[in-house]
Amino acid sequence: MDGTPPTSGLRKRHPESDPKGECSKSLAFCCQFCFKVGGRGVTLFRCKGCDVTLYCSKDCQKQDWPSHKEKCRFNQRSSQASCEKEDKELLTAFSAKHSYTLLKSAVSALSLSEDWRRCNDYALVVKVKKRAERARPEKALYAVAAEVFAIENLPRKDDLLFAQRSNKELEIRTDSIGSLLVILSAPELHVGVIRPLGFTTDFIAQWGGPGTPWKSELLKALNEGIVA
Repeated sequence: MDGTPPTSGLRKRHPESDPKGECSKSLAFCCQFCFKVGGRGVTLFRCKGCDVTLYCSKDCQKQDWPSHKEKCRFNQRSSQASCEKEDKELLTAFSAKHSYTLLKSAVSALSLSEDWRRCNDYALVVKVKKRAERARPEKALYAVAAEVFAIENLPRKDDLLFAQRSNKELEIRTDSIGSLLVILSAPELHVGVIRPLGFTTDFIAQWGGPGTPWKSELLKALNEGIVA
């Protein structure tokens, strides 16, 4: 995969996609404190500060604030005043649709099977662009690059390091052994989104093996709109 996205079938679900997107829903379309999945009587709303993180109640939002506040500020700063609200919503929806794929790829890219604590020092950064054509949410953008960076070398590193440390609450609530940061950046749109994702030992065993072609698989999924 050379990073050039297909231009046909942008309004159709990819045949390899899970029609319900259950894996990604369990990560992204749920309250980020109690992890109730939206629908079936559960109504979710977004944090008004960052317009990214979802909650099912004001109480959950209040309890999550100590953990969420630095991620909230980072997402606000990553989306400059010049960005269009529609573009931010596109990136938020795109990253949510692909959250399971992003987690799989990051676990492999960060070599967490060798040492899961690498998640404390490194992050997966994915650069995306907006399609000119109208498309489904999972196809509205496409990836042009995906690389692992030391958090120390990234812009606003202090915000990111604090956000990573605050993920301990996320790990406790999800029975995860650790959590990692995936950053989606759309420089041309002046917008970016950070997604903290928890992982388990079993998840590393399943997806973190050495030699996994994570980058080609990630680009294929993002650029063809394959949702897990």
